[in-house]
Amino acid sequence: MGALTVTPYARGLAGAGSRRPSGQIAGFIAVAALAFVGSSCAGWHIAIVRDDPAAASGVPSASDFSDGELAASFGVSRAEASFRSAVRESALSLVGRKHEEKVVVRGRSFTLDCIGTVSAAYWGAGVDVTVDFPKYEGNGVARLHQSLRDRRALESDREPAVGDAIFWDDTWDRDGDGRFGNDPLTHSGIVVQVDADGTIHYLHDNYFYGVTVERMNLRRPADWKDESGKVINSPLYMASYPGKKGNPPRFLAGDLFKAYGSAEGIRKGF
Repeated sequence: MGALTVTPYARGLAGAGSRRPSGQIAGFIAVAALAFVGSSCAGWHIAIVRDDPAAASGVPSASDFSDGELAASFGVSRAEASFRSAVRESALSLVGRKHEEKVVVRGRSFTLDCIGTVSAAYWGAGVDVTVDFPKYEGNGVARLHQSLRDRRALESDREPAVGDAIFWDDTWDRDGDGRFGNDPLTHSGIVVQVDADGTIHYLHDNYFYGVTVERMNLRRPADWKDESGKVINSPLYMASYPGKKGNPPRFLAGDLFKAYGSAEGIRKGF
């Protein structure tokens, strides 16, 4: 587990798998930022609209797999359930930390940029996902993607689940050519909750907010909110927000989704 203290938001998610959504309307805070910061993602990320933490749904999360019977009932081994739960707990312990803050997890130092956050979360669960990085070229996101690919941890036959690593393309104009759609593997995060409607709550490093939890729905990738007003896809392209005239054709998390790495594949492969 991570050496950091679990935040109140983390406690609110943990063990909440039996609750149904309350139908709350997610609030948002609009902010503007003009900055450029280098990171292991080879750039920076900011979502202009931030929604409030959502109530957990009745979909079982990793914390519901703590005993063997529950794990078996969902077709998940005790070892897999334990690892997914550990990744989730470790990731959520980082919520509220500042962008590029230095932290120590299980005796190892991390800088909380995008890949540093993901790496710290998995290290807190006992796995070093950066061990192969010297073999590859490119930014931290690309190196992690290649590591998971070569260790056969990348999957595409289901939606991401708690503890999985997720990747996005085109979250900013990394090559500076003014064109959208030619900047692969620019950001990453970790799934910490999945709602009954398929809305994924992912933890990641946000340049403005630091380590935070936002949302993505691969069933409705182009929709910011659903009919009830619930935010189901957070803006992920740099400095984007709903209604902004300068947004690229795709700017929401679901629309920019690239791939994911299975937590079980990571557990077995490293």
